[in-house]
Amino acid sequence: MDEKKITLADKLNIDPSTCRDIGIDFDRLRVRTSNCLHRAGILTVSKLLDMSEEELREIRGFGNLSLVDISDYLKSVK
Repeated sequence: MDEKKITLADKLNIDPSTCRDIGIDFDRLRVRTSNCLHRAGILTVSKLLDMSEEELREIRGFGNLSLVDISDYLKSVK
């Protein structure tokens, strides 16, 4: 049985096509969150929206506070 991956776009009800090719404004994120995303090569909002919370938590140093930071940022970009 395949479980559907619940992406941040699904969870936050954001259409990823509206954010295509928009770079992440790293100045609006905590330093740790920015560093984690840079290290993982996540540089656009659309790439971030295509990820699940579980995938983000697999990034070294990415914890609950980073997840809250990302959620707040994406809600403001919406």
